[in-house]
Amino acid sequence: MEELVKILKLSPDYSRICKARPIGCCENAVFVVDTTKLKNYDDYNFDDLRSFRNHGSKTFVVITEENEVVNIEQERNSANVIILQENQLLLKKNVLGT
Repeated sequence: MEELVKILKLSPDYSRICKARPIGCCENAVFVVDTTKLKNYDDYNFDDLRSFRNHGSKTFVVITEENEVVNIEQERNSANVIILQENQLLLKKNVLGT
């Protein structure tokens, strides 16, 4: 998880962020999708056959200091409103599959 935070927030390569729904992937993979660029927000939930299902999600609060991850805490109830401080990030991991 710490490596993911470093890639996404602390030293992102914006050229590798998907601006459209990934297609043609034949293996397990991780994608970072800018959902603001999708025509429909829910497009990332589907493959070409519209067969992905959400198998759950986990929400984490990540605390950083000086571009280093200090702590990662899993939220037990992601339905709660989380008010973040300046040095905190909210990371939501969705598990999608067929």
